[in-house]
Amino acid sequence: MKNVYQVGIIGLGVVGERILKQLIEHPRFKVSGYCEPNKDRLEQIQKKYGEVQSYPSHSDLLKNDEIDLVYLAVPPKFHHEIALNIISHGKHILCE
Repeated sequence: MKNVYQVGIIGLGVVGERILKQLIEHPRFKVSGYCEPNKDRLEQIQKKYGEVQSYPSHSDLLKNDEIDLVYLAVPPKFHHEIALNIISHGKHILCE
């Protein structure tokens, strides 16, 4: 079992930020990547929680072999395609 899991977050809206806060506070997780198409929102998150690698698309984030787990925080109508892509990259997924 790993001591620390590297996490990528796809979507940094209200729910994505709520989970981001929890992940930052947990000693077994390290947030290592963000994917957020809204540049203003991405900038707000980077300033508030610290800068981590950001990716222009979720496909780019999934290419990072260091990321173990992906929190999928986009609106539900986009879940299916992105979730299948996460799974195809062999990553664990948290999706509500």
